[in-house]
Amino acid sequence: MHSLKLSILGLTLLAMAVFASFRPSSLRADDSTPTMTKQEVKELIKNAKTPEDHMKLARYYRQEAEKLREEAKDHQEMGAEYIHRISPKFPTMSEHCKDVSNYVMKAAQKADELAAGHEQMAKAAANPK
Repeated sequence: MHSLKLSILGLTLLAMAVFASFRPSSLRADDSTPTMTKQEVKELIKNAKTPEDHMKLARYYRQEAEKLREEAKDHQEMGAEYIHRISPKFPTMSEHCKDVSNYVMKAAQKADELAAGHEQMAKAAANPK
């Protein structure tokens, strides 16, 4: 009986972890119309030469960074719910959300860095020396 309770608890925790990883922001209308497809981004990365090309990539990465920051915020909020309302006896659920939030926030920072790099490349392409 004790192992059955542990199995049910384990399955419940697994289901909660999967749910916590779900991106609620992916259901928002503004996410349904990306500025560029992944394939278009790859092609533009390979062929970018003009200031306009680099600024288009910079805008893409800025938008990606914003989406990632929203996702990080969503995970922070889920973590708070786990601590305060859902499972104060299971702090690992909140830790999962905190870890995901930190990871996604780092990805947002990297996207901002890519955007800044393309902005610099746009300036360089506009003013060749």
